[in-house]
Amino acid sequence: ESKLCPDISTYSIFSQNYSVFRRDRNKFGGGVFQAIKSDLVCTEEPDFEVDNCEIIWTSLKLANRKSIYMSSYYRPPNQPSDAIDNLNESIRRVFNKVKNFPNIIIGGDFNLGDIEWNSSAPTPTNPATASLHQKFLQTIDDFSLSQHVKTTTRPSSGKTLDLLLTTYPNVIVNTSTASGLSDHLAVIFEVNLKPSRSLKPPHKVYQYKKANFPDLCKFMSDSSTTFFSTNPEKRTVEENWVLFKTSLSTGISQFIPQKSSRPKYKLPWINTNIKRE
Repeated sequence: ESKLCPDISTYSIFSQNYSVFRRDRNKFGGGVFQAIKSDLVCTEEPDFEVDNCEIIWTSLKLANRKSIYMSSYYRPPNQPSDAIDNLNESIRRVFNKVKNFPNIIIGGDFNLGDIEWNSSAPTPTNPATASLHQKFLQTIDDFSLSQHVKTTTRPSSGKTLDLLLTTYPNVIVNTSTASGLSDHLAVIFEVNLKPSRSLKPPHKVYQYKKANFPDLCKFMSDSSTTFFSTNPEKRTVEENWVLFKTSLSTGISQFIPQKSSRPKYKLPWINTNIKRE
């Protein structure tokens, strides 16, 4: 549940290193989003969305040229069984598009906490809500989905509200929970797949720590003398700007070393201390 609205710009919250896909409810609360690292090849899939269903889909290209279909979902509390029908229809659209059995990951707050997930055959635990929860379990069976979160995700209620559904359970490893930004715990997991990356060509980076600033200053001083001795007032602003820019670029190239830089695919939270452990 993002609780975002159009008045809140995407990059006032998210880093520009991520491609962000949003589906805001435009009312109090609700809304879903996905933030995907910008070097990964991903596409939003609006054809899978269904009216009156807070869900967003993207497809992520894998290194083997296949795709994984990822969804963020939110079901508000106390919604009738129509919400399950809409979720069912959204998943069905993925299956209808993908010829082979699709690789799907669905994560979100389902607000369906009356299910015993630790049994071999999960069953509803509350007779008052059994019909609704059984309908959801039937949807899971219909699409051969596996549910990976087995522990409480809302400590105050002791219920598992935040779920992780997949069609290929073997690719999900190390599922756990951690303190989040709300009264729900965050679900953390790893996907054992290799994504395709949008490779950027090498580019030159100036090494300013190794720069010869005394010679650069002398070069620019000589260029300035030449500039003002050639009647700049008789040239246009554009001509003067080009002369200045050319002199500065020449000086930088001569007196500041360069190196070729390639993109690094490091996880920002992996620091030296973690590596030593």
